[in-house]
Amino acid sequence: MIGQRRLMVCAFILAAIATLVFFVVERPRILIIESESAGTHRSKQFREGWAQTIQNKHLLVKVIWYSLEQDLHPDSDAKTMGALRTVEREDPDLVILVDDVANERVGRVLASKDQRHILFVGIDQPPDFYGYSSKDRISGIIEELRLEPFHDLLSILYPNSSLKYGVIGVDNPSGRARLNQIKGCRWSQHVLSEALLVKSFTEWQDFIQKHQDLDVLLVLNVENLANQAGEEINTSIREVVSWTEENSKPLPIGVETNYVANSGGLAFELSPRHFGEMASVRTKEWLKPLQAMPPDYLHSYEFQVALCQTRLAARNLKIPPIYEESARLSGTLYP
Repeated sequence: MIGQRRLMVCAFILAAIATLVFFVVERPRILIIESESAGTHRSKQFREGWAQTIQNKHLLVKVIWYSLEQDLHPDSDAKTMGALRTVEREDPDLVILVDDVANERVGRVLASKDQRHILFVGIDQPPDFYGYSSKDRISGIIEELRLEPFHDLLSILYPNSSLKYGVIGVDNPSGRARLNQIKGCRWSQHVLSEALLVKSFTEWQDFIQKHQDLDVLLVLNVENLANQAGEEINTSIREVVSWTEENSKPLPIGVETNYVANSGGLAFELSPRHFGEMASVRTKEWLKPLQAMPPDYLHSYEFQVALCQTRLAARNLKIPPIYEESARLSGTLYP
């Protein structure tokens, strides 16, 4: 009798182990390809949002991470080929592509040649720019600029004022996409007075020096700006930002928190942490059960603020404590 009971217990344990092993082997495989390296603020925030929601939702998946490291190796063909080889080697059930570079270099290839499921995250351009169409294997989250956070803070800093905005950015796909979004925004009592995309730092400087009568200067992006027209050597991001802060009478505000990390004073950005949360929620929707992707595209409306206290103090601007506390919590408050 005892021997029979032991045999039953052993059989139950072996069955449980076999079931667990089968589930681990068969659990969905998620490959997340990021544009930036894992050490950047944006990547850290995305991963935190992803991990927290995955844990809360009790999603049991195997996650493989790959970074194109655009911030360290711009336009690296080797990193792009490495990402495509990783797709082939890992054979994931779902590929999540984070930010425009990953979608431009990898998503475009997968959309045209592959039949696996794709979830795009944080793109400035319309989905069809990357070859995505309304298919049951492709879904995503669009990064669309909105001006409400800027207007809300400026209404506190400059109450009852009608402000003249200027917009400057680099003339590249990201800059053009963001400028189109900005032009389509609601301006309330404010006015979009001047807007320009440039290819060189000298053009950047000329624009700012000619438009010192503006109240606010929105900075769309600062990467890959040549020293002078026709040159291949770029001006460093920190040099562009520092010059802008020191020579612009209008208040410069970045649309990426990276602007403040590179010596800027103030920036608002759609929260990369929220993008991570939304990506994991969308993944869960796709997993119940393994099926076609949800048919709609999503938008994120949760913003993150970045502040440099020294820069803002130099302009005699007193930012409400709630903004400073928000920046402190997200790790974007600089002395």
